[in-house]
Amino acid sequence: MKIELSTFQEEALKEAFNISMGRAAASLNEMVNEEVSLTVPNILFVSSKDFTFKESYLEEKELCFIKQHFAGTFFNSDAVLIFTNDESMELIRLFLNENTISADNFEEFTDLQQEAMSEIGNIILNSCIASFAEMLKDNIKGTLPLYARTNSDKLFDHLKVSQNHELVLLLYIDFKLKTRSISGYLLMMLEISNFNVFMNRLLENMDLN
Repeated sequence: MKIELSTFQEEALKEAFNISMGRAAASLNEMVNEEVSLTVPNILFVSSKDFTFKESYLEEKELCFIKQHFAGTFFNSDAVLIFTNDESMELIRLFLNENTISADNFEEFTDLQQEAMSEIGNIILNSCIASFAEMLKDNIKGTLPLYARTNSDKLFDHLKVSQNHELVLLLYIDFKLKTRSISGYLLMMLEISNFNVFMNRLLENMDLN
């Protein structure tokens, strides 16, 4: 299984994600006292059967993730936002203005982490998908966020990936702030046939001039 995109399609997809992340950043700006910039510099397609975090900075790391399912006429996907535990601590400090959280006492903040990361993930994922719904002229609905922690090598076991989701769209997300930079990943698990419908609809409705 392999997806081959033309340069035009790849640039259109990257532009669409940068637009959607801009919307997510605008929502996050309202929660913090400094400007947040979200960009998607890299997009990668892989088979769900062959997916691995090898050769990425997430390999052999403790991870936390927020998962939601989104469905519409032209879009059907499990979307998963992934951070290392260290990056999630940075996000919690940032959005809760809580500087007492450290690696030494992180376990004491398990409930706080779950609540904060679920809210952050919900904002990012829903803002992103809402932007896609506008571009696709589609009505896309999502489930409540699911939060969990796991090791990178057991991520897909926790995600319970559907056999219909043959394709993984992997996006590296860069959070830029005045005082720090935080990195994460966004996974979108898709059916190949649905991705083709999604891509055709996106190109029909995007103004790329």
